[in-house]
Amino acid sequence: MASTSEFSINPGGAVFSINPSARCDDLKSPSTTTFVISCGLIVWTIASYIPQYARIIRRQSAEGLSTLYILLGASSGVCAVANILVLPSSQVDIGCCRTNDTYPCIAGLLGMVQVINGVACFWGVMFLYIYYAREEAEAERTGRRPSMSSQMRTYRRARKAWFVLFFVFAWSLVILLISAIILHRFPWYAQNWADFLGVLVASLACTQWLPQVFTTWHLGHLGSLSVAMLALSTPSTWIFGFSLISRVGLAGWSAWIVYVLVGTMQLVLIGTAILFAVRDYQHGEPGKNTIDTGVQGNAWLDGYSISSEDGGDYEADADSMIAPDERMSLLDDRYKKGKSSLGAIYGNA
Repeated sequence: MASTSEFSINPGGAVFSINPSARCDDLKSPSTTTFVISCGLIVWTIASYIPQYARIIRRQSAEGLSTLYILLGASSGVCAVANILVLPSSQVDIGCCRTNDTYPCIAGLLGMVQVINGVACFWGVMFLYIYYAREEAEAERTGRRPSMSSQMRTYRRARKAWFVLFFVFAWSLVILLISAIILHRFPWYAQNWADFLGVLVASLACTQWLPQVFTTWHLGHLGSLSVAMLALSTPSTWIFGFSLISRVGLAGWSAWIVYVLVGTMQLVLIGTAILFAVRDYQHGEPGKNTIDTGVQGNAWLDGYSISSEDGGDYEADADSMIAPDERMSLLDDRYKKGKSSLGAIYGNA
């Protein structure tokens, strides 16, 4: 299907035309400035996720992170990786490594490395979410420590954690398998498949942040969502989007449109966090605002009942409808006494 002058031709007509030798010649003299910026973005992405990892681990809770946010984010990440790898321009860049030196080869692949790096960092959040969703529920069940949110929400979140893991791995297998088949058997459809993946990534990424905004707004606090991560990742998201635009141009919109959408939703969440911080300050708690500690403002109590019919391994108590005040130490005797009193009142009602 490919010749020395064309990368791939559709049997019914030319879908895209790439001159590999000309492209490889262009990559032989990479821009040092672009290379440094790309490497800096990779390091910045990793650094921006560290506050999120630290916040989840410090709180030992996945409370505040929307299950749909994790599920859709991990799924869109798989499509983003497949998209950047399937793009004909990426295939040419990979092929140029056979003839170019190491430095031009690495410089030409940095765009793909950036995408894969960002997805890997988000998968780290997913694994922490799954682990601490189960660990927090188990700690509540055994009485080792109470959960950060209501018992019902904690147990429901724990039951959904494994589903998220299994679904994401199954989704990854399907997408990567289809991509491999297209690249090896039907390469003339590579651009069409990449465009489809780009639309899918944009749809999932945009939808991904909506349930997180909804969850954060109704909880009235950030919970385990790190505003420091948002503040660090938002600029890099926009910069990376513009860098991809410069690399693949407007024709490669499927590769960069997602970063524009994600950056916009991140700005919405940052604005929500600032709004909560102002609210807490006005209530006379400037040292315990939402951004610093994730205090619980107007907790949204789920109207959800847990029973054996749901297939869960946990059973909620009557007083679990009262979520603990996150400003209080989890080992504070006043909290334990308060919860017991509320349970007695609730039980006698």
